[in-house]
Amino acid sequence: MDEAKATDNAIDARRALLRQWVGGKGPEIDAAVPPGTMGVAFSGGGIRSATLSLGLAQALARAGRLLDFDYCSTVSGGGYFGSFLGSLFLPDSARGGNAGLDATDSVILDEANLAQAVLSSRSDATLLRWDGRTLRHPVRWLREHSRYLAPNGASDYLPAAAYMARNWLAMLYVFLLSVVFLATVMTGLTAWTVANADPNGTLRAPLSAAPMAANAAGCLQPVRAGACAQPFHLLPSLLWWPVLALAFVTLAVWLGYWYTEVLSSAGRGQDQRSRDKQSPAWARLTAGIVLWLAAIGVGWAAWRQFPSGEGASLMVLAGVLLAVIGALAALLAAYLSQHAKVAPDDAYTADVRSRLTRWGGNLLGLSLGLAALATINTLGLSAYDWIARQNQAGIGLRQALGLALAPLGAWLINKLPGWVSGDGKLAAMLGRHVWTLALAAGVLLYGLVSVGADVTVQALLFDGQRWVSGLPGRWNGQIVAIALVVVLGLMMATGWATGFINLSSLHGIYAARLTRAYVGATNINRLQGGLPRPEARPGKGGDAAKPITETDPGDQVPIAVYQQQRTLAPLHLINVTLNETVSSAHSQLLERDRKGVPMVFAPEGLFVNATTPGTPTGAFFAWSALEAAGVEGLSLGQLCAISGAAASTGMGSRTTLGGSLALCFANIRLGYWWHVDMLLRESEGEPRKRKAWHFTSRLFRTFFYLGSEMRGYFTRRYSRVYLSDGGHFENSGAYELLRRRVRTIVVADNGADPGFVFEDLENLARKARIDLGFGLEVAKPTKVQHLVGSTAASLFLNGEEEDWRLRAARRSAPGTAASPIDRAFCLLLEVHGRTVPEDDNSYGVIGHIVWIKPRLCEGVSADVTGYATAHSAFPHETTGDQFFDEAQWESYRRLGFFMMEELLSTPDWQENLLRQINDPARW
Repeated sequence: MDEAKATDNAIDARRALLRQWVGGKGPEIDAAVPPGTMGVAFSGGGIRSATLSLGLAQALARAGRLLDFDYCSTVSGGGYFGSFLGSLFLPDSARGGNAGLDATDSVILDEANLAQAVLSSRSDATLLRWDGRTLRHPVRWLREHSRYLAPNGASDYLPAAAYMARNWLAMLYVFLLSVVFLATVMTGLTAWTVANADPNGTLRAPLSAAPMAANAAGCLQPVRAGACAQPFHLLPSLLWWPVLALAFVTLAVWLGYWYTEVLSSAGRGQDQRSRDKQSPAWARLTAGIVLWLAAIGVGWAAWRQFPSGEGASLMVLAGVLLAVIGALAALLAAYLSQHAKVAPDDAYTADVRSRLTRWGGNLLGLSLGLAALATINTLGLSAYDWIARQNQAGIGLRQALGLALAPLGAWLINKLPGWVSGDGKLAAMLGRHVWTLALAAGVLLYGLVSVGADVTVQALLFDGQRWVSGLPGRWNGQIVAIALVVVLGLMMATGWATGFINLSSLHGIYAARLTRAYVGATNINRLQGGLPRPEARPGKGGDAAKPITETDPGDQVPIAVYQQQRTLAPLHLINVTLNETVSSAHSQLLERDRKGVPMVFAPEGLFVNATTPGTPTGAFFAWSALEAAGVEGLSLGQLCAISGAAASTGMGSRTTLGGSLALCFANIRLGYWWHVDMLLRESEGEPRKRKAWHFTSRLFRTFFYLGSEMRGYFTRRYSRVYLSDGGHFENSGAYELLRRRVRTIVVADNGADPGFVFEDLENLARKARIDLGFGLEVAKPTKVQHLVGSTAASLFLNGEEEDWRLRAARRSAPGTAASPIDRAFCLLLEVHGRTVPEDDNSYGVIGHIVWIKPRLCEGVSADVTGYATAHSAFPHETTGDQFFDEAQWESYRRLGFFMMEELLSTPDWQENLLRQINDPARW
């Protein structure tokens, strides 16, 4: 089934239930179900957005207009409330380990009545009496657990700290296993070389104590380490030799680039066969080999003839190296020029140059990576030698204090966002260079830990003895072999268990506490103990069958069941970002700017990077297809947490190498590696192929994924794809509604925007124009008054001639009190597009967006203005604050309720205002 048909079926099924539900209440069905689709979008913004959205929905429900919306599209914090709203309509049979789709229509309609009662009840309700049962009120549950990350206050801090420390150490464990393996290999090679290939101790001479001096025979040799007693020496790692070899080959490849024009001149204007006859490959190869051998022979002869004391031997050696590099470059260019399969003329020259440039870049990257390992090994060898010369068998107190900088660095990275978000000069400077500083911090901290691991390996294998003056007598090659087998075994066990990459992140605790707070708020097992139970012991009460600190199977709602279960709730579209810094199509736009594509979990199935229906740029998978492909199952709470994974190593367009490296070290990893096997790769037309190395690589897949996170390298070609906050692509939630051509969209723009710059609106308008071909235009004041009436127009920022941005930013009259002086909080947008999707010549207004911007408004209650007076950033306090107290939570809920209540109570249309906007006859 295609996506269009699946969408129609989902809407038809919901409306059929809605007709049954409304029919039992008496009003005409046409008045209850407006023509055309309507959708509401709850934006990102953490618990601030969730609480504002709750207030908006309560006002809609009280006016009897919540179910006018066919769609509810959520992002991040809006998804907290979206999961609460959707699960409020969910029958009990869709929860827990035996969740299914067997609920009858009567049960579904009863759940809709319950949801209506919950959302339209008074704000002071603590208990809910329903179906002969007394329940704790679900909204009361949300209020009491507004500090969902630490619901019990200080008693929750220690378990949370233990969880974070444990997972941070687990992340370091994965990283250090690979470092220890490499350190063991290098230590063994170093010891073997010292024992068998370095009788004169040349390789053991510290760089800082190796001035060149002539001996009695006139030959240059380094001064021994003991001749120059310095406090710290640099002992060169053997890895510098392959680094030099790679650099040598890299130079040859670079030089080969300049040979291409000379080699191509003879074949200009001729086809491949003519060039082969005129300049056969064997002739060029022979010439290169002769040149190479001649250069080596001349260099060797010169080396033997010139006295070394004059330095001529070094000059001759440099000449020999340059000659060899030139010969290699000529051979490489000649080979490529003969085997490049391209068009006639000089087209093959461009192909050869492209290959040489690509190879040169890859070799340079490999050289730099190996140089980093050589630097770590050099510092490790030197630090170990210094420690050994202090007659310490291991790492002493001073060294341990040095290694303690690692957790301190992780703590500082956690504090960095708070410093950047300030208003001072330091914050401004950090804000401009935050990712550069993060890159430096990540490199320094990972380097520190790596050097510490290298030193520890040497201390264990050498038993604290120095090897500079001679190989330690206690060293034995068997020790290295045993160590390698042990470490390799641990790496294979860890690498095979790829689920470890998610277990070591912060996703688990984030998802668990979101699930208990927002999905648990609709779980009857948690709510049914509203009154003391008869079996409760005296003095112990019986307020809840299950407190929030305990798990309950009813909180677990499989996302496949949640989305396929028929309910009267608006169809829930959960938006996440599929991070993709490297695409299969090598799109520069994708890689350099967006670095991620939208992914939507919908009742029809899964949408990946979908633009307009039927285009080849996206993919659609029905739920049956996902099950058949063996895709990992997720719960509603998990997906809610993924959609709100704002801080992580992959952050869509904000992904940087520095950010990924630093955030990975601090283990600020809220994103999720979702196992999809070959599903997304096959959707791009790539056949399912299983090569032998694929099975071998599974043994080390955990290290592969962690390395990808450290580098910010993500692609859909992996068997696990990296999902994060939907706001990393588009934060309002309206993008998917526009893609579906929803006629009227209400956007609750609850993102932090203290300056009222409407950044999320700008981002939506830009992507809608580029991807969907829709234009978003701010409606003229005359259009606003015509569509909503003169009284309601005062609630719209564009209802007057004054610039709507300046009007939105205007807060209060001069003075200390936060007294609102304007009623406006909405913005009316026209959606322009093809009125007939297949006709490029048809272009006009195809819908509207009512953009609700939280701000202090005239008429809001005194307690809200009082809170705003004490907290000047209200209602745009930082999203980093996820610990709302009672006053803060109620102020946001009340403001959301007030704005929607005002919108639906104007004299002209009252609760039917949105229906009038949705009527094309009035456009």
